[in-house]
Amino acid sequence: MGNVSLFAAGHHPWSGRGWLIANVAVHPSYQRRGIANVLMHAAMDRVEQQRGRWVALQVEEDNEAALNLYRGMNFTIYETLNQWESAHGVERQPDSHADELSVRPRLPSDGPAEIDLIFRRARLGGMAWTQPLSKEDVQGGVFQGAASWVDLSRERWVLPDPAHANRLLGSLWITSSGWRRSRISLFLDPALESPSDRQSLLRAALAGPDMENRIIRLETTAGDAPVEDLLTSLGFRKTRSLIQMRYEFPW
Repeated sequence: MGNVSLFAAGHHPWSGRGWLIANVAVHPSYQRRGIANVLMHAAMDRVEQQRGRWVALQVEEDNEAALNLYRGMNFTIYETLNQWESAHGVERQPDSHADELSVRPRLPSDGPAEIDLIFRRARLGGMAWTQPLSKEDVQGGVFQGAASWVDLSRERWVLPDPAHANRLLGSLWITSSGWRRSRISLFLDPALESPSDRQSLLRAALAGPDMENRIIRLETTAGDAPVEDLLTSLGFRKTRSLIQMRYEFPW
């Protein structure tokens, strides 16, 4: 009649270990009987038995019934993540001298600053591509959400804060496969105000010779007008809007 999937998630730097709820579904013949509610409470009871610190999930932005269910269980909305895809291969973008001065490849020493950027400012919900991010994802340079791909390369770029040493204003992860496809995750400090600065990481990434004519999927936080304007101008289309929600246990 119904299903709910429960996965042990990674270790959040400050919230501890948690769980991910996914695939909450009820057969159409049995909907509106409270089955989803029973399934969710069973999953939450399981996490409580395991002394999990938090539970995260994502729901389609227009799924009002699911949103009402999760709100009724005291889940909190953290953010909405938009996924974009290029309809055709994206032409290589011209780089600019200004971008070259600010954007650079990520260094191993950037780990602590990137953790601070992602979990404290850029992604308060701590998720990307429907998967919870962990400290190990950031430090180790392996993005678990891309593990199902046959990867040829992974690379990262950062936008340092010129006013504060050892602080980042942005980070961008690229995972590329052998089928001329790439996936980009963009993390930007909400306090970064300049539209050109908010576009700089993405412009620098698309200026790389390996990105020419690739089919690109990209995920970023919703409501970022400079980034969304750039993507629209380059022919990207928005494919999904996912609301990320979280419940934190009191212990």
